[in-house]
Amino acid sequence: MGPKEDLVLVDTNIFVIDLRYKRDKNYETNRAFLDYMGEKRNGFTTIVNLLELCGILSFNLNEKQ
Repeated sequence: MGPKEDLVLVDTNIFVIDLRYKRDKNYETNRAFLDYMGEKRNGFTTIVNLLELCGILSFNLNEKQ
């Protein structure tokens, strides 16, 4: 990351759509954004977002999941 590049905060909703709602109308846009963030290596999220994501994903899971 160069000196003129900014960090980008990635909020929980982007991860929720990517991990749970693959048929969402925004799925492809979200996936492209996450791929871009991976290439640029300037995206980050917070511990609070991670915990929120874990809570959201814990609903409707079976024992194996």
